[in-house]
This record gives sequence, C-alpha cells and structure tokens, in this order.
Amino acid sequence: SSDIVYDDTSTDEEEETGPVYQSLEEAVALVTSDTAREIREGVSALHTLLTRGDEWVYQYLYFMAVGEYRLGEMKNARKHISAAMRVNSLSPEAKALNALIRDKRRA
Repeated sequence: SSDIVYDDTSTDEEEETGPVYQSLEEAVALVTSDTAREIREGVSALHTLLTRGDEWVYQYLYFMAVGEYRLGEMKNARKHISAAMRVNSLSPEAKALNALIRDKRRA
C-alpha cells in the first residue's frame, strides 16, 4: 500500500552488523511483498528475530506492524505499532503508521 512510510534508512554501522541485519533486510523484503503468503512469512521471521532481544527491537516491531497492516490485521498491527512507539516514541514513521491503523480501525 503506497500510504505506508517505510523506515528503510540505515547507517554504515548497521550495514556491517552481518547476519542479523541481513535477516532483518530479508524479512522487510517479505513484509513489503505483494503476496499475503510472503507478508506472513516476513511477519513470522520478524517475530523470530524479536525473541533475540537485541538493539533492533524497534525495527522488528515497526515492520511487524507494517505487515499486519498490509494483511488487514488491524488488531495485531495496533499491538505491534504501540510496542514500537514505546521503544521509539519520536519516530515519525511509527506515528504515521499508527494514524493509518487508527483510521482503518474506525472505517
């Protein structure tokens, strides 16, 4: 959906973190896919990554919310974006996605 803002910025340090970043990148590619099956795979991969409890928690939660939003699962999307905003309350991307989810749930 073109109304979602993807936070795909990364730093040189992030590029060098190896397997976790590569897995995150792959999961994001799935979540932003055009097929529901791949979106679900991406959300599942992000859930697995989230259990690591590393410094990427915000990204995992944000993109889980993106995936759930794209699947029309607003309850789960809301849960994940709320958790992401607890980690990074200043994120303009999270605020924008939160507003989209809120508007969809009201519709």
